Amino acid sequence: MSAPVDVVAAKLAGRCTNGLERGQGRNLHAVPAAEVRRSFGFAGKAMCGAQPGRRSVGWTVCESQPVTCPRCQRAIARVQGGAA
Repeated sequence: MSAPVDVVAAKLAGRCTNGLERGQGRNLHAVPAAEVRRSFGFAGKAMCGAQPGRRSVGWTVCESQPVTCPRCQRAIARVQGGAA
């Protein structure tokens, strides 16, 4: 038996050097909610291992959208006890 995973869908925001977020990521990753709360949503690792780079602004949280990263989806299924 396993507990549900508390994650937030987020994408990498990119550098935002001009304020338009043109360098943002396309995949929505699963970032543990505790990680987002601890670091105020700007840093931390996704379940697949993706993390903001040295010059990145951090994560853009997209709570109303589903996780689209295949590696994050497999990690969620593994933690919940299912197979993907």
